[in-house]
Amino acid sequence: KNQKYRLSTTLKNLKIDLSKISSILDYGGNDGKNMNISEFENIKKYVYDIGKIEVIENITNVSNQPFEHIKEKFDLVLCQHLLEHVSYPLREMEKIFYSLKKFRIKTNNEGSRS
Repeated sequence: KNQKYRLSTTLKNLKIDLSKISSILDYGGNDGKNMNISEFENIKKYVYDIGKIEVIENITNVSNQPFEHIKEKFDLVLCQHLLEHVSYPLREMEKIFYSLKKFRIKTNNEGSRS
């Protein structure tokens, strides 16, 4: 399965009502290509990544500043396959928490393997 298909399936499994989502951030989202799915067609899409990679069309790159200085607030933040690679995952989660318009956590262990 490819990453876009897994994201689409995860959103359905978590029962996220995308009609109530106006903005979404992919935290650690590289070039943003994983958000290029039909479910996000009418949603403002942003990406934050420490890599200096150019993002794809129709996605706003907010990586040019420290994450804590970003003024936008987001309805949904994706953080896929990132937290297991950072030294202090709780710090990253705290940053994400403060970037949300409304605090809500949904988790899904689909696809996790040892």
